[in-house]
Amino acid sequence: MTSEARASGARFRHVNVIAEDWRRLAAFYTDVFGCVLVPPERDYEGADLARGTAVVEAALQGAHLRLPGHGDTGPSIEIYTYRRNEKRLPNVANRLGFAHIAFAVDGVEAAREAVLAAGGGTVGEVVSLSTSDGRHVTWCYVSDPEGKHGRTEGLELNHVSVEDNKAIVRRFVDEIFVRGNASAVDELVAENFVPHTWPHSGDGRADLKAAIERVHAGLADIEFTIEDLVAEDDRVALRLTSGARHVGDFMGMPASGRSYRIEEIHLFRLRDGQLVEHWHQMDTMGLMQQLRGNGPGQAGMSPTRP
Repeated sequence: MTSEARASGARFRHVNVIAEDWRRLAAFYTDVFGCVLVPPERDYEGADLARGTAVVEAALQGAHLRLPGHGDTGPSIEIYTYRRNEKRLPNVANRLGFAHIAFAVDGVEAAREAVLAAGGGTVGEVVSLSTSDGRHVTWCYVSDPEGKHGRTEGLELNHVSVEDNKAIVRRFVDEIFVRGNASAVDELVAENFVPHTWPHSGDGRADLKAAIERVHAGLADIEFTIEDLVAEDDRVALRLTSGARHVGDFMGMPASGRSYRIEEIHLFRLRDGQLVEHWHQMDTMGLMQQLRGNGPGQAGMSPTRP
């Protein structure tokens, strides 16, 4: 086979097991082998799932478990339980014990054609759907020449689209900056998150949660208005206007009761639907002058605010 006929950009992603009780099997892999549950839990059904799996009225639940020894971006075991499992039929997606090897590829259709050209077969159709955590996925089931299932997944699954990245950053601004919702941190922020322009201990999630508590103890009536939002590849940049009322200790100053309004610039890097890096610049001098009653100031860097 020529290099042109191969699935471009193929790389290993996960293996799949269909279980009678996915929670029980997931607990086994977690307890015995130290696998780690990767949220969110999956709960899929509908026409697109049925077309992609070739299972009539397909509905399934399950989760991904990160395999040990590969870091937080390594391969995983995908464990699903279908609402109706087949125990004996060969070469069907919901047969008990069915497992597939997943590959992320640059193009699902081209990879599917490469499988067929090499003697493989099809199982379901190529479908696109949205996952429970807001990603857009294009995928299909195929079989190798011996009839074993595989799964080819499009770039969207492993490299979230630019529009998805923008939506994630908008949600981050609303959940974290405005609402101070610390419970959303683990979902939106990667375990190895690095904030580059404010103090961190090496545990980015814990540092962000502490910053949320600190900021929302000192400020009330917090507002963030996104003025510009630009995204390319895995980066999202935004210019926004922020404002709040000073009601407690904040940036070394006791409560003044004054309000402020300043401009800020944020740059995020995302991977697999989560924030992994953050850079931040804001009008620190203007903020300090307004809280002290001295009027607007000039742009500067802030090491103390998320």
